[in-house]
Amino acid sequence: MNAHEKLITNIKENSEIQINGQVYRVYTKTHYANVNNPNLRYTKFVLSGDNILVINPGRKSIFIGKIVEDFAKGEDFPEKISYHGKTFRKFEQDYQVVTQIEFGEISKCEGECLWVDYTCDQDENLCVDMAYVYRDKKRADIYARWTDIQNIKILDKTKS
Repeated sequence: MNAHEKLITNIKENSEIQINGQVYRVYTKTHYANVNNPNLRYTKFVLSGDNILVINPGRKSIFIGKIVEDFAKGEDFPEKISYHGKTFRKFEQDYQVVTQIEFGEISKCEGECLWVDYTCDQDENLCVDMAYVYRDKKRADIYARWTDIQNIKILDKTKS
């Protein structure tokens, strides 16, 4: 088990975690796979303040972001978007399926969706994750920052 998998395992329902110096409460933990690359699994956590944490142990990557207003509507995923004076370009897309909801309300979990990731031309640490959730026909767009595992600390494991 790598460090990213251990972190996923150790984050429990209602845990408080600190990411880049900011403290969040954990509400959901959902495991996903993609249709085009089903062996590359990842986990999403819904956090306090409309934030999302995504940990991909296979790629050893992590991003933390905030749910934002729609960048586009419906299933529209433009090749390029602008946000906060920065340009983001499409670099990856797939269809996400849920493999397990470990905890949290089902309605708060993103669920199955078509997603597209965008990289920032001006800052390689920024990204946009855009998604169209078929269950409720709504967007789930996230403005995010890549972070290192060393920037995440579990403050407690059992707080309720």
